[in-house]
Amino acid sequence: MDRAVSGFAARREKVVSQSSMNKASPIHAAESAGKVETAAAFGPLAGVKVLDFSRVVAGPLCGLYFADLGAEVIKIEAPGGDENRRWEPALAGTSAGFAYLNRGKRGMTLNLKTEAGQEVLRSLVANADVVIDSYLPADADVLGMSHSKLLAMNPEIIHVSVSAYGAIGPMRNHPGYDLLLQAFTGIMQMTGEADGPPNRAGASVVDLSTGMIAFGHAMSALYARAVGRARGEHVQASLLQSGLALMSTHVANLAIGGAEPKRQGSGLWNLVPYQAFQAADGWVLIGVTNDGAWQRFCAALELDELGGDPAYATARGRIDNRNVIVSTIQALVGTRTVADLVKILEPARVPVSPINTLRDVLDHEQVRAVNAMVPIAGLEDSPVRVVGRPVTFSSAYEQPVRPPPELGQHNSEILGELGLAPEEVRELNARGAF
Repeated sequence: MDRAVSGFAARREKVVSQSSMNKASPIHAAESAGKVETAAAFGPLAGVKVLDFSRVVAGPLCGLYFADLGAEVIKIEAPGGDENRRWEPALAGTSAGFAYLNRGKRGMTLNLKTEAGQEVLRSLVANADVVIDSYLPADADVLGMSHSKLLAMNPEIIHVSVSAYGAIGPMRNHPGYDLLLQAFTGIMQMTGEADGPPNRAGASVVDLSTGMIAFGHAMSALYARAVGRARGEHVQASLLQSGLALMSTHVANLAIGGAEPKRQGSGLWNLVPYQAFQAADGWVLIGVTNDGAWQRFCAALELDELGGDPAYATARGRIDNRNVIVSTIQALVGTRTVADLVKILEPARVPVSPINTLRDVLDHEQVRAVNAMVPIAGLEDSPVRVVGRPVTFSSAYEQPVRPPPELGQHNSEILGELGLAPEEVRELNARGAF
């Protein structure tokens, strides 16, 4: 049997066995006094070992998805730590963003600029399935993290690189963050009111989508390796390519229709009405997505004049008459409450939703029904909840709840698992490994 498959199967069997034993005593003490952790829960990726060298958002989100599915994920930081640790707001001295993106992981520090650090790196990679990093290509080579060097350490490693602009091309070594790539890929240019300036999308859509894309494609590489179609693989994700993927329908519209997409506020240029309207007590989103929905919408709100006008019967007609349609609807909607509009339009099968605040949606019964929110271990008695695994399985996989690691928290534990004696760890530390 292939070493990667047999090694994975053996580790998975061990994790399953340990999971059964741990049911009787699921809590164990962490290295740091006062920290409490829940033993790794069995999940579909139990037995997979992931080294997460990435920083900030995109790469750590990829690592979080591995952890949420039961993989053993080690967050590896330079001695100064991930810069995200120091962002605001903070939770017990650690930024809320870091706490969310790195829950479920163990943590260690490693100085890749020293020979001692490189020795530890080789041992870690030799025993891993996946490596995630977010180094610039030039820096990766200097730090021993290029794909060729990782393959030399482990020919079957799945290497996930997350960069700003990609691994090739004139901008390959340019740093980048979510907002920079929102600007570069055109997302900002088409976000905002028609007569206003370009705006940032409300969520960090480029960072978050990159983490999701990287995870999905890393899983495809793991599957190809497991069934013998491939060995090691280099999965190269970038904020640039993710931003373009988010713009892909607009790219298609430009290619086919020839028109540069324009800012439409809350709406879409090719669907009318499909936007926010101000009701008597708040904001509501109403969407008419086809000609049948247009007739149902007009009938439900008794807009007989609009519904009976053949000029508005087709999508093209409604686009050409956007201003009169939107102003007529706004005049009516402004006299109704959000709840009334939802009560009228939902039974008519017209897409409608209150425009919720974040507090509104987190308090919603539907969010509670799907168990979207989870506590952070050690804070179970507090009201603090974060978004959990964003899928539901028919199998009863538990949601891992290990708290985010303190900087270097599990150094001794992880190095001991590599077979290093305490005196060897002290010697590596003296040589600047951590």
